[in-house]
Amino acid sequence: MNTFHPAFFRTGPRPVGGYMLVVLALVILAGPVIAMAQVVASIASIPSKVKPMDASPADNSIDVLLQRETAGINGRVEIVVGQLDPRLALAPCARIEPFLPPGTRAWGRINVGMRCRDGATWSVFLPVTVKVFGSALTAKKSLTYGAILADIDVEAVETELSREPGTPVTELKQMEGRLLARAVFPGQILRMEYFRAAPAITQGDQVKLVASGPGFSISADGEALAHAAEGQSVRVKTETGRVVSGTARPGRVVELRF
Repeated sequence: MNTFHPAFFRTGPRPVGGYMLVVLALVILAGPVIAMAQVVASIASIPSKVKPMDASPADNSIDVLLQRETAGINGRVEIVVGQLDPRLALAPCARIEPFLPPGTRAWGRINVGMRCRDGATWSVFLPVTVKVFGSALTAKKSLTYGAILADIDVEAVETELSREPGTPVTELKQMEGRLLARAVFPGQILRMEYFRAAPAITQGDQVKLVASGPGFSISADGEALAHAAEGQSVRVKTETGRVVSGTARPGRVVELRF
């Protein structure tokens, strides 16, 4: 069983006793006021060094926790465990339990909690970096707003996905039925946030209005007055000049409900 012992110690080039002899001599020769000031100065001047606290006894359990949390990630995962604040003075602990704070995803720079379960009652946080490497799509050429991408427009590159802001696109099929909502430069990594659903209906399209209700279903032709993605509301002008609103469906169909 591993035991976690935070150790603090002081070292110096000379024994502390040598400093104390000097202090006592000053007290005798210079009087209490001057001596007290030099006592403080002498103690402050004693060289000291704090040994950083080592979290390595808990490293294995942290690795087990993070490997479990990253099991579903498609890519190569590397876990880099940092160090606790060396100023922490924790009681010895025979068993440390790691945990992730609520809402924390095992991705990029995070803090992993460590709580003592045997020997003390403390709880601290350890900096950890979860690096995820995998393939992401980049633009092979300049891509314009509104473009629907094809294989010739992109290429896959190996990158550290966990360092990329947003959500990188890893496969072109993720973008089926979607188009670019911004321009992209050559070599730029594509992100899911760069895309929006392609409209099921565009302004000016000739659409079929389908109205249905309990026991009936009728249809008519009309003209779309705006763009609309599938499931969005769209206004349509009928052949009689009346304007109605319905729900855009694939195949340039606008569904009316009564």
